[in-house]
Amino acid sequence: MDAPASVKEETMDAPAGVKEETMDVTGLATAAPPVTAVATPTDTKAPAVAAKEEPASAAPVKSESGPTAVATPATAGSTAPAAAEAAAPAPAAAPAPIPADTPLPDGLDLPAMRTQVEYYFSDANLPRDKFLKSKVDETVDGYVPLATLATFKKLMALNATPAALAAALTASTALVLDDSRALVRRATPLPPPDKLPDWRSRSIYARGWKPNTIEPTVEAVREVFAPYGNVTSVRVRRWLSEPGKTRHFRGSVFVEFDADEAADRVLAEDTHTIQVAVADTLVDTTKTDGGAPPPPPAASAAAPDAGSTGADAPAGPEMTTVALTVMSIDAHAKKKAAERAERAEKVKARAEARKGTAGGGAEGGTAAAVPARELTPGMVVRLTGLPATATREDLKEAFETFGKVAWVDYNKGDVAGHLRFDTPGAAAAAAAASPAPLVVGAVPALSLLTGEPEVAYWTELWAKQDAKRSAGKKRDRDGGGGA
Repeated sequence: MDAPASVKEETMDAPAGVKEETMDVTGLATAAPPVTAVATPTDTKAPAVAAKEEPASAAPVKSESGPTAVATPATAGSTAPAAAEAAAPAPAAAPAPIPADTPLPDGLDLPAMRTQVEYYFSDANLPRDKFLKSKVDETVDGYVPLATLATFKKLMALNATPAALAAALTASTALVLDDSRALVRRATPLPPPDKLPDWRSRSIYARGWKPNTIEPTVEAVREVFAPYGNVTSVRVRRWLSEPGKTRHFRGSVFVEFDADEAADRVLAEDTHTIQVAVADTLVDTTKTDGGAPPPPPAASAAAPDAGSTGADAPAGPEMTTVALTVMSIDAHAKKKAAERAERAEKVKARAEARKGTAGGGAEGGTAAAVPARELTPGMVVRLTGLPATATREDLKEAFETFGKVAWVDYNKGDVAGHLRFDTPGAAAAAAAASPAPLVVGAVPALSLLTGEPEVAYWTELWAKQDAKRSAGKKRDRDGGGGA
């Protein structure tokens, strides 16, 4: 499952219409300024303004160039409006021009910078990016200072400076630099909300990563799906273990393309995989302190020096292949809605059963009769050779294509487990699958329980259910005299 049921999930920035789950959005180029005193739902939020050096009485004034100027407080002698207007300070000076021949350091990835900034201003991101949208709206022509963009986290990671951004954006067809080459805006106006294309039809949902581990980089996800079309956005889905504090990876992402056809091409193929560092899969972020998890070792591993060859070149991290499950956004929303409805029905059924049990015995303590049971053969599949990192959700999603999985009898870290299907036909089909579905990159051995092993499984299961029912009755008797 994506997040523990007992934990309140984050409710910021969920796409409109996808209300079955909340999510944290990370785009192809999520940006966050270096000051992080205030937590924000997306990385492109405004820097937290801390310890401003202006007087406390100073009032901020919008500037056409993007930065914020501070007005001088009015004095007791300023009475006439005309005089006050004449004495008002001029708007903050525009950023200094950036000459086209400004020297740049070697090794800068200008194409990556251009892709990043084009995403920031794209139809996919700009309407949802409150901070950048506010900067665009500050001026009539929509120009934003390159110096502001250079504070965004993703661009800082690329060592972007205003001069580097100016060089990177010179060749852009989606963005336009002003004459000073210090400001940038969209080449075309942002369409009104009712004219923006529906992101759902051109997006896919992908899962397969282990929840609560190191999340993949946006670039790694983009590399997997780029062959199918132009990826305009990757939204890494997270949940909050404690509101406003620690975010954890759900094990899934939303990937948005620039056309419906690209998403259709992804959905038309059955197999999608991604390479993940083994070390990343062994981290449990719910057991670590602090905020966002560190970058994956696969992304931060040092590259060999230009002169390094052979044995002296640093070894890369050990990698494993993770199979991804993909589906359309609508299919994912329907699936989650069905799961919620099923959980609600189970909760209702348990409540009614407890109510009936409590009222079925006399005050003297006669126990309610255990319901009659009948073993339906061929419903259970045994799995062996499971990876230690597998979860119940991994098993359920890997095998639900054969039929409804009624129960996953498995504890994390075990090498074996059982799946109980709703129908014998589904269990038989799963057990006969060749090859068996991948579970966190591993192919488990499958067998259909029959004969004595099957009877032993059900006998043990019923014994556990009886013990749990008895414990529940005892709790009801011990705690039934509330004031």
